[in-house]
Amino acid sequence: GSFLAVGCLNTEKISTPFVHMSDGCMDIIAVPAKVGRMELLSLGVTQLPSGGHLQDKRLFHWKASEMKFYPADSADKFNVDGEVLDGLAIWVKVLPSLARLISVTTET
Repeated sequence: GSFLAVGCLNTEKISTPFVHMSDGCMDIIAVPAKVGRMELLSLGVTQLPSGGHLQDKRLFHWKASEMKFYPADSADKFNVDGEVLDGLAIWVKVLPSLARLISVTTET
């Protein structure tokens, strides 16, 4: 179908409160095109802080280890992290254990 926005998230807890960096999955939120931009903005303001947007029947939310997106038309554009891709298919995949992170905190 046609979508206004699709987010594939692995660490951002505000819009995907169930996301976990080490579960090997990304959380995907898809907003169908029939949900208008103003409705989406309203959802973001009123429901996002509580996670209530995930209960909205107009939105789709699921977990996946990879996703493929295909443009419906060669004139379609995808915006991926600020990069605009013209009419190209996109493949997003979680690569478990690709990076090791160490966090050190110091108390003052």
